[in-house]
Amino acid sequence: MLRAGSQILRVGRQEQAHRLRPASRAAMKVKIKKWDAVASWRWDLPEDDVCGICQAHFDGTCPSCKYPGDDCSLLSGKCGHNFHMHCIMEWIKQGSAKGQCPMCRQKFEWNESSSGQQQQPETHEDTDGPQQTL
Repeated sequence: MLRAGSQILRVGRQEQAHRLRPASRAAMKVKIKKWDAVASWRWDLPEDDVCGICQAHFDGTCPSCKYPGDDCSLLSGKCGHNFHMHCIMEWIKQGSAKGQCPMCRQKFEWNESSSGQQQQPETHEDTDGPQQTL
């Protein structure tokens, strides 16, 4: 009796597999009428890395921006520290910064490979103190 039942079960599976075969290619064509694309981007940095000045995560906003990624690029120094563009520009404008990285106090220079189109400010020594030119 088990044998008869297993044979029936086996036949049932074969019939089910036969019914689930894909339809012909002509019947599988799909026409997309509307497509709403969604994009996402992330900086190529560790998840816990934050701006060394404002302490905000790079996927968020700096204090000067309203929306994430809103014309606020990430700038990396040759020393390896990362900052929002607006944050480091405000820092460098301060006379007390002396053109140094706020994290390690080395002379701050852009890491050209990460800044892309950003220009490195030139520091000019004057009688009034250091001045920045972009």
